[in-house]
Amino acid sequence: MEVSLRPDQLYIPPPIADLSIAGRRLLWTLQGPLSSSIFVLSEDRNPDGARELLLRQTPAGVSWHPIAREPITHIPVASLTVKETHLDEWRDEWYTINQEGFDEDVQPDPADFPPKFDPLVVRASSRDFVTVQDFVSAVHPWLMERRGEILRAMNVANEEYTPPASARLLVSATRPEELSVEDEDEWMLALRWNYEREQ
Repeated sequence: MEVSLRPDQLYIPPPIADLSIAGRRLLWTLQGPLSSSIFVLSEDRNPDGARELLLRQTPAGVSWHPIAREPITHIPVASLTVKETHLDEWRDEWYTINQEGFDEDVQPDPADFPPKFDPLVVRASSRDFVTVQDFVSAVHPWLMERRGEILRAMNVANEEYTPPASARLLVSATRPEELSVEDEDEWMLALRWNYEREQ
């Protein structure tokens, strides 16, 4: 017997929001504090061109670049549920790599699994939408706290891997709810390729 659902009974998940034009101008490193890690590219988004700090120290105090007040997403939203893809997929990838040693009688000890990470909810602070400032102010420290785990998740196949403090990372936020931390050299190559293709 076939069951049919009325349109009001169907669950359609909300679309994942794409990055706004302002958000696409960010060059986001994961090397240190927010004040020295996130840059604003020129309007043509040349990754090798001029750039300014998003959060600037001035004699009068701290000031934000004007794009900080703009929405982080193409269609403004009041909140975003953010996850980092390497952390989100770590457990599944670990299990896939190690499953050959398991059978019905021999299963991994739960303590052996990588940790599970809850997503971060970012809400609009002073406007009706999540701004660039709202987003990076919440997400940058959240990523920095998990930097070592992100590096281990990126190298899940190497059980002996120890995250080096010198690793240089960039944040890919094309879809703000599905961030991906990447090797800086590799991501810069991708940014250059995109820039050249758009010229």
